[in-house]
Amino acid sequence: MGDRQVHRECVPYHEAGHAVVAYCVGVTFDAVSAMPGHGFKGQLEGWRWDGVLCGTRGRQGVQGLVMTALAGPIAESLLGQQPEQQEASDIARKDDEQQATSIAECILDKLKCPRDSRAQRIVDAVRPKTSEAFQDSSIRRGVEALAQRLLGSRRLGYSEVASVMAEAGLHTGYYWDTHSPCAEIAGLPMLG
Repeated sequence: MGDRQVHRECVPYHEAGHAVVAYCVGVTFDAVSAMPGHGFKGQLEGWRWDGVLCGTRGRQGVQGLVMTALAGPIAESLLGQQPEQQEASDIARKDDEQQATSIAECILDKLKCPRDSRAQRIVDAVRPKTSEAFQDSSIRRGVEALAQRLLGSRRLGYSEVASVMAEAGLHTGYYWDTHSPCAEIAGLPMLG
């Protein structure tokens, strides 16, 4: 694949990674958009935090939100980029890392837990779980299929994403069929 083609596909793969992981961990959202070209012009629109800190699924919700934030750069790696092609990816990776840390801090605040270094420990614990998710061939197929749809459509609503995910053999909460929250999150007190 040539340099121009890889760069053209970076944003759709990045945003598809966020959307597929969100879908597979049960984080709802309104839409996903991707505008190919230089710079990262895409986003997962309207993610929901509703009820994420309550009940037995609270820990899954916490990990799912952090995984969703970290998923974009990992999805880009499916393109097999060379280091010189990764400058824009590095900027997006830093933004996604910062967003994951902010999510962890916000969650700790809502749970009235001290932040100290715990937010970073949560992100560090979830990062390998996010990478592991991409070892699943159905998740990779979902990212590839959604990225291809984004190349043509540029914006897909949640129901359109759900349709693409069903074609790839994925369902809401798919990740939790075979995984449980990591130890760093398992120790968090949940509300309600």
